[in-house]
Amino acid sequence: MLKRACHLVVLTCLLGAVAWAASDPLVGDWKLNPQKSKLTDVMKVESLGGNKYSFDFGGNPEIAVADGTDQPGHFGTMVAVSVDAPDQWTFVRKKDGRVLVADYNEPHHSM
Repeated sequence: MLKRACHLVVLTCLLGAVAWAASDPLVGDWKLNPQKSKLTDVMKVESLGGNKYSFDFGGNPEIAVADGTDQPGHFGTMVAVSVDAPDQWTFVRKKDGRVLVADYNEPHHSM
């Protein structure tokens, strides 16, 4: 009898959890609607002279020399920046040898 009561309690808890999840608007598949969303991804670049630049993604700026070499970045990452043409740059961020971000031929916008 006790075993049956325990099974009934477990079943009731499971059904309650399923019913709660079904009514939760944050549970399920999400789809991005670009018309209703504002995505802001802006990088401000400031020349510091001597091929050295400040890259600001909206927080604490990173400083790197635009020579294509890996240099220390924020949060234990490495950044490599190179100027391919006056208005085309390559910015690569790596962590533990893996590429996290690679923006190739991005237009340069100085402050």
